[in-house]
Parts: sequence; C-alpha cells; structure tokens
Amino acid sequence: MTALPVNAEKPALSEGAKTLRAFEMANAIVAAVAIAATHLIAGPGPLLWGVMTGAGLAIVNIRAMIWLGGKITRAEPKSTTFYGFLFMAKMGILLATIWLCLSTLPITPIGLLLGISSVLPASLLMAVRQSLIPSSRPGDRTL
Repeated sequence: MTALPVNAEKPALSEGAKTLRAFEMANAIVAAVAIAATHLIAGPGPLLWGVMTGAGLAIVNIRAMIWLGGKITRAEPKSTTFYGFLFMAKMGILLATIWLCLSTLPITPIGLLLGISSVLPASLLMAVRQSLIPSSRPGDRTL
C-alpha cells in the first residue's frame, strides 16, 4: 500500500491556465450579477428562471470548452481527432439543450439570452484586466 504525501505540491499553473481560471470566475461573477439584477428589477418569474438557466448553460459551456480545448492540445495525435469531434458535437448538444429548455421549461427566451450572454461582458472584463497587467517579459517597454 502506498501512501500519498500529505503536503504534496501541485504543479504551478501556466499563465494561460491562470487566465482561463480568471475568465471562468469572471463569467460566474457576471452571471451572478445578472441573476441578482434580474431578481431586483423584474422579481421572481419566467424572466428570472430564464436568466438562471442561461447563466448555468454558459458556465457549463465555458467549462466544457476549456476542458476539451486542453485535451485537444495535450492529446496524442491519434486522440486529437476524437476530442475535436467531441468539441464540435458540444455545439450540437448545447443547441439541443437550449431548444429543450425553451420548449419544456417555464422560461422566457429573452431571459435565456441574457443568461447565456454573460460570456460577453466576462470577455470584456478579462480583456481590460489583461491590458492593465504589466508585461513580465524582459525587453518589453511600457509606456
């Protein structure tokens, strides 16, 4: 029986992995703000449920894209085709899930759209954040 070390250090995250984690967090924060704002403005109802459903789908979709993208970049050449197919199939699954939600749940389409659109302000926030971080590469000049 092998024992795992108690204080095993995890490998350090790359700059790209840190950025993707920050993007996921920004997306979750924007989604939470959208849900709270919808609840304050429109109150409970189909619009709020639509925003909540769309935000959940957006968070799961981003997580799936990051996971599959990582698999594609790190997989052996034989496996990249499989993960590439899964990446493409994910879009079909997302669209089918959206259709299923709209046809069966008591939600409004505009609410679902607002929830899924949380990715756009999160992308903008990350772009602003990245532009404000000073470059750590030697030889880069800053203004």
